[in-house]
Amino acid sequence: NTYHANGVSTLDLVLIQRHILKLKDLDSPYKVIAADINNSGKVTSADLLDMRKLILGIWTEFEDNNSWRFVDATQEFPVISNPFPFDEKINVLNFTDGAPGNDFVGVKIGDVNNSAAYNAQSKEESTVRNKQVLSLTLENAEFTTGDLISIPVTADNFDEMIGFQFTLESNGLELETIESGALEMSLQNVGQFSKKNALTFSWNSIDEVTVDSDEVLFTIVMRAKTNNNLNNTLALTSTITTAEAYTSSLEITDVEMNVREGEVSIEEVGFELYQNTPNPFASITTIPFNLPKSGNVTLNVFDITGKNILNQRGSFEKGMNEIRIENADLSTKGIMYYQLEFDGVVATRKMISM
Repeated sequence: NTYHANGVSTLDLVLIQRHILKLKDLDSPYKVIAADINNSGKVTSADLLDMRKLILGIWTEFEDNNSWRFVDATQEFPVISNPFPFDEKINVLNFTDGAPGNDFVGVKIGDVNNSAAYNAQSKEESTVRNKQVLSLTLENAEFTTGDLISIPVTADNFDEMIGFQFTLESNGLELETIESGALEMSLQNVGQFSKKNALTFSWNSIDEVTVDSDEVLFTIVMRAKTNNNLNNTLALTSTITTAEAYTSSLEITDVEMNVREGEVSIEEVGFELYQNTPNPFASITTIPFNLPKSGNVTLNVFDITGKNILNQRGSFEKGMNEIRIENADLSTKGIMYYQLEFDGVVATRKMISM
């Protein structure tokens, strides 16, 4: 019950989705068992949601299932599409003859295209790929701390594709949102790993999709946490989610990303006050804010009656900053309001102390 992600990819997600929609049934009862991600005894769209979390690295293992299941090899399945329930135990009454003929079939949960590596010899075979490479393209841009950067993603050869997945290392940048273009994309297609400075992507379609090279596939909107440029901060890798794409013929190809010179929309952010984290908090919380220029800031915290229970002042640099507050500094608990003033402008948010 280890390495749950073994053999599980966005291509499996495509095949399971086609099975659910009755476009193309899975052709083996063992594949149907593998598709039941949440161990509910049926294959539904809920399995797709759980599977996507594993592919994106949000989950490291299935919450309601094991990595492998073992089915009595003598069990017959009159209906391929409904192998549930299935036998996972064999009772042996007499071991004197070695109990021959008692076998199990191993089923890797989530792997319906049989790509899992189940021993040292199979691992190399499972990674054979088409020589074609899906080439994604970004335009380079210089940015400063606090800037909001809209990064359109295009491709020179997005021809008859049904899915892709990859890891995007994004040192110095923080994801704000994902905007759809020619592809339907949202934050549900992305995993965020702030400690690893990385994002993971997984997209799929039941139909083949072709997009012209001048059309935007999707747009990544990010906040700059430092001064740099996209060429130095973004890199497509397989560190969390393996980088690969899938053609309409179900072939697996590599994915690469090229950063070229061009124009990217960069919005210089003004004074902004963000939600404290964590919230609610028991001991310490952090209040982040952005300044359009260096200057003095005043922080006030009020209880629900309007009484001022904390006042702090300080000088901060242009860009993203933060103020830490300890519960011990506050004379009350429960719902409070924090107010930040900069250059004559006041912003207010609510927080909860436990």
